[in-house]
Amino acid sequence: MPNIFTYSIANDIPGLVFGGEASDRLLFLIGQGITTPLLNIESTGDVLTITFSTNISSAEKTALDGDVLGPAGGLVGRAADRLALSIASIEILDSDIITLPANGVSSVTVVGQIKRGDDIEINGFGATYNIDVAGLAPISESSGVFDGSGAFSFNVGPSSVRGSIFLTITTTSHLPDRNFVVSFTAVSS
Repeated sequence: MPNIFTYSIANDIPGLVFGGEASDRLLFLIGQGITTPLLNIESTGDVLTITFSTNISSAEKTALDGDVLGPAGGLVGRAADRLALSIASIEILDSDIITLPANGVSSVTVVGQIKRGDDIEINGFGATYNIDVAGLAPISESSGVFDGSGAFSFNVGPSSVRGSIFLTITTTSHLPDRNFVVSFTAVSS
C-alpha cells in the first residue's frame, strides 16, 4: 500500500517556492538518501505530496523531513536550495553579461554560495562544482569543492581576448545549473 506524505509549501519549504527545479532536486535527493521506491512527487497550490510504494522506515522519515512539524528539515527542506553567484556582493542573474576590457589587466572574482530558498547561506554538504566553458577560457579553475560554509570563488580574466565566453556551473548536489556570459571588449588607446 502506498505511503503518502503531505507538506505545506508555505510552512515547510524555505523561500515558499516549489517549482520544477525544486521538484527535480528533491527527486535526486530522495534517490540518493532513501531506498524505498518513490512513486510520485506532486505539488498543487500550497500542497506538496510525496508518495512511496510502501511504508518507509523511521530513519528514512527523519531523512525525508527531519521532523513532523513545520518547517520541514531533511531532504524536503533542502529541495529549494540554490547556487547564488555574485561579483562584489551583487548577485549575477543567469541573463547577466559581465563586460571586461580586453586589455589584459582586468579580472573579476565570481563568488558562489549555496543558499536555502529563503536566502540563508548553508554549507556545501561536501558537494563539488564544475565550470564548463564555451570559448577561450581565462578562468582560474574549472572545478573544486565547496568550502565548509558552502562557498567557492574563481577569477575570470585578465585576458587579451576579444569576444565572449559562456560559463555554466554545475554541482554534484544537483542544484540548478547557473549560466552567465563574460564579454571582453576592445579598449581605446
